[in-house]
Amino acid sequence: MDIPENDDEARIRLLDTAEELFYAHGIQAVGMDRIRTASRVPLRRLYRLFSAKDRLVAAYLERRCGRWTTSLREAMAA
Repeated sequence: MDIPENDDEARIRLLDTAEELFYAHGIQAVGMDRIRTASRVPLRRLYRLFSAKDRLVAAYLERRCGRWTTSLREAMAA
């Protein structure tokens, strides 16, 4: 896995990694350093995108909620 080239790619990689680790180990048990290491996003970029873990958790939950809401709407429309 290469280092992401831009902030959009880094943000997606961080959120994907956080989702995987949070699901497997729980939000409380996973630290920012573990997310940084697993995502291969440089520390400076991680903290530029998410200045604290709570901001990363909020973005993760918003994305998860958006996916869930979309799938619910699609199921209701079917």
